Amino acid sequence: MALAAQPDLPEALIDALSAHTDPMVRLAVASRSELRPETLARLAEDSDPLVRAGCANHLGAEQLLARDPATEVRAALASVGPPAAAEALLSDPEYEVRLAAARNPRVDPQAYWANQPRLRAFAAGPTTPQMRRELLAAGPLERSALARIPDLEPSLQRVLAQDDNPGVRRNLTTREHLDDQALETLLQWPEHREQLACRPDLHPRLVADPSPAVRRQVAATARAPEVQDLLAGDAESAVRLALARNPHTHQGALILLASGAESEIRAALASHPERTRQTTRALDLPADPLGAWRQARDPATSAEDLRALAANTDPVVRREVAVHSNTPRDTLNILSKDPDPQVRERVTRRRSW
Repeated sequence: MALAAQPDLPEALIDALSAHTDPMVRLAVASRSELRPETLARLAEDSDPLVRAGCANHLGAEQLLARDPATEVRAALASVGPPAAAEALLSDPEYEVRLAAARNPRVDPQAYWANQPRLRAFAAGPTTPQMRRELLAAGPLERSALARIPDLEPSLQRVLAQDDNPGVRRNLTTREHLDDQALETLLQWPEHREQLACRPDLHPRLVADPSPAVRRQVAATARAPEVQDLLAGDAESAVRLALARNPHTHQGALILLASGAESEIRAALASHPERTRQTTRALDLPADPLGAWRQARDPATSAEDLRALAANTDPVVRREVAVHSNTPRDTLNILSKDPDPQVRERVTRRRSW
């Protein structure tokens, strides 16, 4: 798509991109300042309404709609068309079209703020302080939209952090820049701590959070070795498993995780990108501690070998045998009575294939 927007492209390349399978690439071609008539004619008949709407810069909005007045084309023009054309569609009889125009970041919200309050929650263009105060005084949909405004004042962030609606507060947690006081308020709710746990600056604080879900999210995203080392000794196996699956977990934490690790954790450690020969020697493990598991996953493993693997003491191995395409019927019968519920469930699934 970036290539299609570059200036000074050869005509042959522009022509080839105008037939690209990705409609967003074709839209980028349609939005170019200059097009050959035959290329423009092809794009104006494109199967995707967004691409056809992108031709408005060349054909003019009036001509485009005169030849193709469908609702989907008007909505597409409202979304990607020139500001004047999009603003004109704010009076369209279809709400879908008006909504698309409000979501166009090049449309000034002043154009519909006074006479179409239903569109306020979807404003993508710049808003004034007065508009923001009006959104704050409206319903949860409008307040949720307010929480997403990039340059929202800290004072409004603090108010929204105390909102009764969890959806409003959740939108606030996704902000790149969050006021410190608003952050402290949001951290009072476990569900929001879980959403905020992907922030590295909060990891030292949340690594000992009482909620396992919060610690699990920290474990999945942590990069600081000192945080990872603490999580490697977490009492919850789900937290340790998240750390084992974190591609940035350092070798020291991997060693801690491998000590008495459960089957699923060992499986994650076996394929971890940071698990080197040095780590393997430090763990005092054979080069391939999960040889049976790997063999059970290998499509080339024979039926006779799978019979032997079905008696493995590790349920993770037996789960792989249960879904292997070469597993004999008599072995499946044995596994259907396995003490591990996941083995039994996989046998049932295997038989339905």
